[in-house]
Amino acid sequence: QAYAAYAARVLDPVTGDAAALAAGTGPVAAALIIEPVVQGAGGMVLVDPLFQRILVDEARKRGLPVIFDEIFAGLWRLGRRTAASVLGVHPDVACYGKLLTGGSVSLAATLAAGPVFESFRSAEPAGALLHGHSYAANPIACAAAATALRLLDDPAANPNLAPGAHVLSELWPVELVTELSQRPGVARVVSLGTLLAAQLHAKAASPVGNKSDRAREVVAALWARGVAARPLGDVVYLLASPTASPATCAAAARSLLDALDRAPVGSGPAAASAV
Repeated sequence: QAYAAYAARVLDPVTGDAAALAAGTGPVAAALIIEPVVQGAGGMVLVDPLFQRILVDEARKRGLPVIFDEIFAGLWRLGRRTAASVLGVHPDVACYGKLLTGGSVSLAATLAAGPVFESFRSAEPAGALLHGHSYAANPIACAAAATALRLLDDPAANPNLAPGAHVLSELWPVELVTELSQRPGVARVVSLGTLLAAQLHAKAASPVGNKSDRAREVVAALWARGVAARPLGDVVYLLASPTASPATCAAAARSLLDALDRAPVGSGPAAASAV
């Protein structure tokens, strides 16, 4: 109820006053666009799926189309083929990339529900979607995508996907995730699908979030151990392949624990784990 009330409070001013909308005298919402379940570049923030499901329901009650940005979260990144399946909804538009080609070459795809697609079917230029890209549907990228999707979706090729299953097997050992969440200096841990992320406590009077450089020393220590990682402000994160073995993920998690010990990030209160 609290989520629904909040959604109504945000959406009603931009969808509810028909006269103001028609007159163009106030802000108008064209669509609801969200990153489902996990906000990637925003700091690997885990969002309550119940909140997002209710937000989608409330937006649709008001006639808004729903767009899911699954560039990061989609295609088994979070342990399911789509992040939308975690919420149990079908968006009107969904965007995919990154794992679409297994990370080999750049390619993105935008999927649209029938009514959205048909709205752009027109013999007149004014009614058509004329935007395109010089490299759209280039054959090398499309061949890579077809191969990647086949490998990721096939239990015979993906050892983490059991026949008939719709969820990847657990990649990150629970005991190592728990140990990571209890490390001094670690404020928050997210372990979901192929993602393992840890947010570090900020130093006194230092920037937080993406403006912070807290994760750089830890990331450097990971590279020294042969683990490719990237800082995201005060967050250090690991992304495994959906086909990676649990042993490989366990070794990477142990390297992260070791990197935190070798590159001290200070002490803080007991960390909260979001798993």
